[in-house]
Amino acid sequence: KNLVINAKNAPSRHYLGTVHLEVGRLDEAATQLRSAHAMFTQQYGRTDYDTLAALGSLALASARRERYAAAVDLLAEGRSALQGKTERKHLAMAAALTGRQLQTAMLAGDLEAAEAALSLLSDPDVSDPTVPNRHVLPLARIDLSMHRGALGQARALLDSYRGTMTVDAPSSGAFAAQLLQLRLLLAGDDAVGAAQVGRDLLRAMQEAGVTTTWELVTAQEWAAVAAAEA
Repeated sequence: KNLVINAKNAPSRHYLGTVHLEVGRLDEAATQLRSAHAMFTQQYGRTDYDTLAALGSLALASARRERYAAAVDLLAEGRSALQGKTERKHLAMAAALTGRQLQTAMLAGDLEAAEAALSLLSDPDVSDPTVPNRHVLPLARIDLSMHRGALGQARALLDSYRGTMTVDAPSSGAFAAQLLQLRLLLAGDDAVGAAQVGRDLLRAMQEAGVTTTWELVTAQEWAAVAAAEA
């Protein structure tokens, strides 16, 4: 499964689809990811890690295109493939799919479904918490607290999350934490503080070489809102 950059092989299609997804080219992302998922399924089967990773990425692309029902159906397909499988690797795959389910629910504004997904991610009997993206769970808890209007709880969770980050933590986790802080300040009517965090966040992303990702677009939008309200 070594990656050779060739548009005709599944890993390359998954990689290209992920790049398109990050920069907001959602139609192109869906096309590449759909092909990657089909090819992985044919080559390795429905329960292979790469197959399910491509499926999860395709579901996220569908959700970002506001095709929430399609995203939900894809994730249900993935969970069905893993039904009855209890090996650690399968629990990790299930957790990754549940993380995508959580993201889909948040994008759709379905807080009840998001709460259900979060509960599953927090249950060690049905989910392996050591999934590649370990930031999904704590950041989702903060986001949900904000949506419920529990700003004090969200601040406490954010402080706790930052306390667990090490100096070599992935920059994406730090950027996500700053973005949540910006939103918290706006929710607390501190537009001046939010504007400063927005400026610091965009500067840090520029210094890290982040130029075209989905994360940057989101940061730019919220920083603009903060600047306008300051």
